[in-house]
Amino acid sequence: MPFDTKVFWTVYFTLQIFWVLGLVAAWSINMHTATAMQRRGIHTGLPYLWHFGMWSDVFLVHPLCAYLAAKYGHEWVLAWLWFMVPNGLVAALILQCYVWPSNKTKESQVMDGKVTVAGYVHIPQATIIISILFLALMTLVNGRMELHDAIISLVVVALHMFIGTHIPLKMLKRPWFK
Repeated sequence: MPFDTKVFWTVYFTLQIFWVLGLVAAWSINMHTATAMQRRGIHTGLPYLWHFGMWSDVFLVHPLCAYLAAKYGHEWVLAWLWFMVPNGLVAALILQCYVWPSNKTKESQVMDGKVTVAGYVHIPQATIIISILFLALMTLVNGRMELHDAIISLVVVALHMFIGTHIPLKMLKRPWFK
């Protein structure tokens, strides 16, 4: 199967740009570091740069999505795109606007049950990620994905979910994160 290097770098840098925009957005509301958060008067919470899910995006999820798009993107027919991208958007909106705001922890993306500017920046990033994962799943279901790529994808997504639910951060016992 052909690997399209241009697609890889386009997807990778697009996702990384959204990550940087999220950092800038978190900085604009003083939620980028624990010190900035505390200066704002928030003594317990989760600043952007301590959100391990964000780092998991950078080092695991973004490269995975870029790889999957570069390797299997030529298989994704227009009908799949018309179906999966809106579903990716709906899934991202549900996570960002309904699931994560129910968390009581003040975070750079959600605070007091409301999505912050950093959270709104995360929606298109999550839409791209979820859409690519949905499209990769369709490729797998149709028997067109190599087994090792399916296994790596599963491991990366599981690892991201573990990291993104803050389990490792809880083990570090930071005083500003409860």
